[in-house]
Amino acid sequence: MKFWPFKVTNDSANKPVIAVNYKGVEKRFSPEELSSMILIKMKEISEYYLGKKIKDAKAGVKTAATITNDKGRLTKNEIERMIQEAEIYRAEDEEFRKKIKAMNKYEDYVYNMRSVVRAVCNLNASTKKNAENVIKEAIQWVDANRRAEVEEYNSRMRKLKAFFSSVIPSNAGIRIEEVD
Repeated sequence: MKFWPFKVTNDSANKPVIAVNYKGVEKRFSPEELSSMILIKMKEISEYYLGKKIKDAKAGVKTAATITNDKGRLTKNEIERMIQEAEIYRAEDEEFRKKIKAMNKYEDYVYNMRSVVRAVCNLNASTKKNAENVIKEAIQWVDANRRAEVEEYNSRMRKLKAFFSSVIPSNAGIRIEEVD
């Protein structure tokens, strides 16, 4: 297994973590984060091939569960509790998906801007160095704050966009488009 492009290690709470070397930087992801990123990417690829937006994408996941009390082992209260817990977990899963999507959008923007900064020839050395430092700090922040809230990612994204719109000349011939 030493030829796999990732390592499986433990985090400080002794839970499995997948360490991946991405663009020269080691990133650590929980299995839930990877699963969510894969499903988001599958949805994006499907939308590209179909040529239209997909709503309510599901990858073989049952959206309904039936709880029966055939042998009288569960009380009505226990069944109600189980249903309430399922609803709570569904809301938590949706919130987690939103966080992963915001994190991916932020991270993609940072790496795209790193490519843009490297490609733009008419930046002076100090501006280029400043932009590279902002990118480095953004990468370090996202690596250290994988569980940040959606609004934190969005707020940082707005600041990065403001910074780069002031740094990258409009005549650079490079246009970054975001796709949701």
